[in-house]
Amino acid sequence: MNKMMKGSVAGATGIALLMGGFGTYALWGDSEGLGSGSVQSGTLDIVSVGNASWADVSTTKTAAAWQASDAMVPGDKVTMTRSVTMDASGKNLAVDFALTGLPASPGWSGLAVTATYGGQALTKTADNGGTPTDPSDDSYTFTHDFTNPGAIDAAKNLVVSFDFDQSVSGTAQQDQSVSLAGLNLSITQHRP
Repeated sequence: MNKMMKGSVAGATGIALLMGGFGTYALWGDSEGLGSGSVQSGTLDIVSVGNASWADVSTTKTAAAWQASDAMVPGDKVTMTRSVTMDASGKNLAVDFALTGLPASPGWSGLAVTATYGGQALTKTADNGGTPTDPSDDSYTFTHDFTNPGAIDAAKNLVVSFDFDQSVSGTAQQDQSVSLAGLNLSITQHRP
């Protein structure tokens, strides 16, 4: 046999084997699409922070504006309020809020600092070994669970209160100051 004939016979045999094999594996089959909805990630963002509004809310008088040039005396309570708008969404989202950067220079032992966000108290943690009435480098935190899915985007007030203990007497704690230049609000997700 010549080469051409051998090649033709080999090719025909291969085709026959392939066709026979194909018929052997031709089993029934079916498929269905499973597309249904989508998977979406949530959000966590401080969208905006309003300007600071200061007020004298001492209990012995009607609340009034507080000016930068005003100075506190024992028994005074002054608040700084800032509107904070946040975008937070996620079915299992829980958020730690932290207010940091309240250094005292020098330490002002008669000044108590408290804070709230949306009416919820921020718990003070003394990360610098401070006492509950010493604002020196402490942080103020609270945890909020967003139990409802969807965005939480309403503006809420962050209120920082400065309360000068009225029992301070003599010349103690005069000419003290607390710089707010490093005041910072941060939000961090944690697993509930």
